[in-house]
Amino acid sequence: MGVEIEGFVTSQWKFQNNRFVRIACYRYNYQPQKNSPDGREVPDYVTLCFPNAVDLMAEFPKGTKLHVVGFLESSDYNESLAEFLEKAEKEKTLNGVNVETTGGAPKDIFVKRSGTVVVVEHVAVVGHKDDGKPANENETQSKPATEKAKTSKPETNLANKSKK
Repeated sequence: MGVEIEGFVTSQWKFQNNRFVRIACYRYNYQPQKNSPDGREVPDYVTLCFPNAVDLMAEFPKGTKLHVVGFLESSDYNESLAEFLEKAEKEKTLNGVNVETTGGAPKDIFVKRSGTVVVVEHVAVVGHKDDGKPANENETQSKPATEKAKTSKPETNLANKSKK
């Protein structure tokens, strides 16, 4: 299934040889809006996967607006209670709650989870949240990954790289 999406970079990380980028996507005016309790528009968040791209590309500055074409990929994984609690503590959502287990340790209790990412085939930098205009006219054209690596342009075609 093909996907085309735009959003603003909020965070990024590396895992194995892949680069992951989290983007905030705001809905068009004609679509149902997603609002916070105080009425502010809030984005939907999407994770992008740039396969085998850790050494091919630099990080995108936070706030960079990306236009992406790719496909959906889902995966199942197990998360332990210990991992969940560690994340909750890092995000400061435990609110002083102490969790105790009887007859086992949190590292031994698992739940099956699913995640879905957009695997990026083409990407173009189309602006930044602070300027409201394209970053550079030349940066809105897609380039193959090998050409991108030579020119250090922020756009790439990763379809062939993910198969190696």
